[in-house]
Amino acid sequence: MGAEILRAYAPVAILFALFTVTAAILQGINEQRFTVFSLLVGILLKLALNIPLIKLFQAEGAIYATAIGYSSSIIINLLVIKYYANYSLRSISRKIAQILMFNVIMAVAVVSVYAFISPLFHIESKVQATILIGICAVIGAAVYFVLSLRTGLTDVLLGSKFDRLKKKLQRSRA
Repeated sequence: MGAEILRAYAPVAILFALFTVTAAILQGINEQRFTVFSLLVGILLKLALNIPLIKLFQAEGAIYATAIGYSSSIIINLLVIKYYANYSLRSISRKIAQILMFNVIMAVAVVSVYAFISPLFHIESKVQATILIGICAVIGAAVYFVLSLRTGLTDVLLGSKFDRLKKKLQRSRA
């Protein structure tokens, strides 16, 4: 049961990260008061939806309530960023869609690798389970990195910090 809950909860980590980023942007434009407001709205939504969703979906209901709460907070933050920074959300939405697409592709790759190699491991053994997780994590990270590199997402997200690494990679190929 724990694995199923973890599987359902893992995508919510993206929302945690996105909230943190939007909150940092609000702080950067000196509108952090809206971070507190959006967080309160998210918490209130979670509290209001927690019991009904738990009754409907058992343990996963709490996860859904958390996702809805964070999503509402993120939407509020994005609207405030758009209003106060006069920033177009279209470029953000394209990047977010691209990141989500990469996550889906990475997940398909990891699930495929897991299905293919898991019969070779005894998952009851902690050491073998850790090795299996490590292999899947490396494959997932590699797939995501290659996709990001080929599409230029790394340039957009990391900027000049990544240029040095790219130059080193190009020199090592030559």
